[in-house]
Amino acid sequence: MTQAAATDGLSDLMPLTRTVQAGGMTVEVAPIAPRQLAPVVKALAPLQAAIGNGLDITAVPRDKLLDLVGDHADNAIALVASATRLPYDFVADQINLAELLDLVVAVIEVNADFFARRMVPALLALMARMPRTQAGPMPSSDL
Repeated sequence: MTQAAATDGLSDLMPLTRTVQAGGMTVEVAPIAPRQLAPVVKALAPLQAAIGNGLDITAVPRDKLLDLVGDHADNAIALVASATRLPYDFVADQINLAELLDLVVAVIEVNADFFARRMVPALLALMARMPRTQAGPMPSSDL
């Protein structure tokens, strides 16, 4: 079974990869790999907080997204560099703001399924398996 067949029809609505023209080249945006998770989440957190509606960037007008990327340029550059494996300096110096915005949108859209449908349930399942501790003061040792 291919990965596209295993996504219960979501690939019809959201492609598994997306290509964006930026910096004079075609950039393929694909779902993030495990080693990309930490830097992507770190870069995405301030952007997600500023969006204010989770990761539903389709509900945000393009001019507001452009302002958001401009206000959080370092995070947007880090997000794109981490998610696409492009060198940070290339993203920072060789693409324009509109291309950066297109790449940010592509990264979020391509990975929205991962964050919403896989990451959150996996974390909740992990938390459910963790041993519960009793509330109250911690015992102290008399030394």
